[in-house]
Parts: sequence; structure tokens; C-alpha cells
Amino acid sequence: PGTYRDPEEVRKALERDPRHRYASAAELGAEFRRYLKRLPIHARPPSLAYRAGKFARRNAAALTLGGLLAVALIVGFASYVAQSRAVSVQRDVAQREAARAQQINGFLTSMLEAADPRLGEQGITLAEALDRAVPRVQVTLGNDPGLAGDVLMTIAGSNGSMGRFAAAARTAALAQAQYDRDPARALAAARALADRGEWLERDGDAKAGEQALRDAVARMQTLAPSSVEIAEARRQLGTVLTNAGKSEEALALFDRSVSILRTLPPGM
Repeated sequence: PGTYRDPEEVRKALERDPRHRYASAAELGAEFRRYLKRLPIHARPPSLAYRAGKFARRNAAALTLGGLLAVALIVGFASYVAQSRAVSVQRDVAQREAARAQQINGFLTSMLEAADPRLGEQGITLAEALDRAVPRVQVTLGNDPGLAGDVLMTIAGSNGSMGRFAAAARTAALAQAQYDRDPARALAAARALADRGEWLERDGDAKAGEQALRDAVARMQTLAPSSVEIAEARRQLGTVLTNAGKSEEALALFDRSVSILRTLPPGM
């Protein structure tokens, strides 16, 4: 037999005062049947805690299921809120990036129109248009250092694509200075420094290029040690070191770059 856990009816049955005992065996039997059915017994004062305990034991399965359902609903709701917030943040970021891209495109379009003989000054080349745009960026976009840096890096990339590596390096330095004014763009500043290092090396200043790339990698190691940016900077530094005959260190950098890229999700 199981352990007897509710002895109040036994105490009442053994009371010395007959007035406090059960009036008959039938009444005692009824009390036992109530106990076996997990109903509150009459021998115990009907406190709220006691009745609640009896109800919980009598409906243990239903309460357990209800509790599990409540937990599942709470967890599901929390997950929904978290996902909604994440989607909202991603939407806001996408909207900001789209607006920024539109601003950059508008500025660059007006800049390139100066090199179009049908729209701008006669005889001006694209290279000259790029050079003229640099001070204009600093004046007109100076209140938004992040945007100014983005436009300057676009100009620097155009110069690099045209083989104007010295101009590309100079413009990248200006972009880095703009990014350095905005703590939120610290990684972009390091990225500009890395590109500047590559262009310096391609312009013939291998020592300055290598140092700039080493500084960029060191910055990124602190800011984003497992990012696409540091993987690319290590690749750039590895290429510069290969050209300088430092193949062993270059191979180690290439290996670390590939290892980082393998850990990143597709599309990064």
C-alpha cells in the first residue's frame, strides 16, 4: 500500500470528544472515498491552499499539459517578438543603405556630367572630373562624414581602375580621414587604409603600402576578427608580400584568409 499522506480523518476518528468524531462508520467511509478521489475532506479546515492543493493533485495531468502549453505560448511569443524586431532592424538598415546609395549616385552623376562634352565643360577628361570632385565632396558633404567617405572611396576606386594609383591612394587617405570622424564607420576607415596600401604598392611605394596594410589588418583584428573585410585585407597584404619576395608569410596570410571565408555564411 502507498504512504498515507492525509491523516486528518484518522485524527478525527480518534478524537476523545465524541462530538468531534465521525457520527458513523458510513461518514468515515465517505470521508475515505473523498480522499481516494482527491477531493477535499471534511476533517480538514477548508483553507484556500488546501483546496488548491487537492485540485492540483486531482487534475495533475490537465494542469501539466496547460503549463506546457503556456510555456510553449510564451516561448513562441518571445520568438515572434525577437524575429519581428530583427526584421524591423533589417528593413531599417536596408532603407538607410538605399537612401545612401541614391545620394552617392546623385553626386557621382553630377560629377560625371562635367566630363560629358554634351552636358559639361568642353575638353575636360574623366580624370580631371574625378580630381575636381574630391574637394567638392569635402565641402558639400562635410557634415556627413560617412557619406563623404563613401563617395571619396568610389572616386578612389575609379582612379584605381584607370591605373591612377597615386590619385587613388591620396583619395583613399581623404576617405579614411572622413570615416575616422564617425566612430560607427571604424571598419570602413580600416578598409580605406587597406585599399590605400594596395594602391601605394602598385604606384611603386612597396614599403609604405606594406605598412598601411599591416596597420589595416591590425585595426580589423580588433574591430572584426572574423569578417570578410579582414579576409580581404590579408589577401591584399599577402599579394604585396609575395611581390616583395616574402612568400612564407604571404602563404600564411592566404591560408588565414581562406579559413575565415570558410566560416562565413553563403553570400557574405
